[in-house]
Amino acid sequence: MGQDGGHSVPAAIGRIVLVWLPLVVGIVVGTLCWNYTELPFHNPYRVNSVLARAQYNPQSNLLRVLCFLAWPMILLLALRVSRIPVFTKALFARPSPLPQALPWSRAKTLGSVALVFVALVSSFYAMHPDLGSPSGHLPRG
Repeated sequence: MGQDGGHSVPAAIGRIVLVWLPLVVGIVVGTLCWNYTELPFHNPYRVNSVLARAQYNPQSNLLRVLCFLAWPMILLLALRVSRIPVFTKALFARPSPLPQALPWSRAKTLGSVALVFVALVSSFYAMHPDLGSPSGHLPRG
């Protein structure tokens, strides 16, 4: 135990890293799977459009976004079910009271701003999936 009632800065930083690690890994895995998630093209009504000529199924975008959003949740669920002691204690234990000496209110504010930023960037890329492709245009079928 430290002088501050059992809390130390390295332990708090380690807990923050353990909380963000599955989320960051899930986002990275979702990003890596993005270009490989594609539904087959089918045009039963013989619609003539840019997407039909490119043989691109627009529902692939929905599936990509759902997979991208699901990976962090899948990893958190796997960590909860696996009951790895380090992650269980860091992610799912009841938090102990924070010491008054550390500026946690500022850290909470910065964390909230970072979370909103990540959500906005994710939603922007979800609305503009062509920005995620290496060539900057719709993939060819």
